[in-house]
Amino acid sequence: MEHSYDVIVVGTGHSGLVATGYLARAGLRVLALERRDIVGGTCVTEEIFPGYRGSSVANASHSLDPRITQELELSKHGLRFAHPPLGSLTLFEDGRALPAWPDRAKRRAVMEQFAHGDADLEGYASVIELYASVARQMKVSFYDPPPSFAEVAARFTTPRQRHDFDSIMFGPVADILEERLSSPQLQAFFAGTAVATNFVGPRTPGSGYLLLQRPLWEESLRSVGSNDDNELMMRNAAPLSAWPEVLSVTLG
Repeated sequence: MEHSYDVIVVGTGHSGLVATGYLARAGLRVLALERRDIVGGTCVTEEIFPGYRGSSVANASHSLDPRITQELELSKHGLRFAHPPLGSLTLFEDGRALPAWPDRAKRRAVMEQFAHGDADLEGYASVIELYASVARQMKVSFYDPPPSFAEVAARFTTPRQRHDFDSIMFGPVADILEERLSSPQLQAFFAGTAVATNFVGPRTPGSGYLLLQRPLWEESLRSVGSNDDNELMMRNAAPLSAWPEVLSVTLG
């Protein structure tokens, strides 16, 4: 029997499934093809170790747009979110650990164990504010057509603003962190996200950009009346940090 389709989607990862859902909602006949016997791509739940099941690749669901959840009525089809009390745990070679607790007071108490005095605590806060302020000044939204890079750069008018923008977009994350923090453990905590998934080191030019993605996403959510302020990586933290030898294990 022959069938005709308006659209063929190759691959049923999370992006393919979302595209398939919206195309079908628009009234199109859609064929989705997948070579595996399960769908979901990097969001698949599989047995990682005997008796233990979890996401085989994706470490968090923070990038799932709430509008997609609502418009595709995913909760009616069984979508449920787990909210563990701890999003990540950074382990150091000396046996110590840095849990990134969502509660600010609890997290500050942990940071005090690794900070070299009040200057490091202030530096920790300044890293978060740096990225939040640059994200606000960029005035871009993931829901709008992307402006040119020149348009975005022109929105930074003062010397301080231009320095911050240039350091994030073109400089190594090591310079940003070493300017504000003396504790190697706190530097490693931030550097982990900056080098995760992009195969660069903390001294690679432009390595600080990845830390900007989440603040940009949060600003985009605010532009449509939503909010998900989690301070860079305090709820869904870095999966790997390589400065110094340190491993961040994502728990949720």
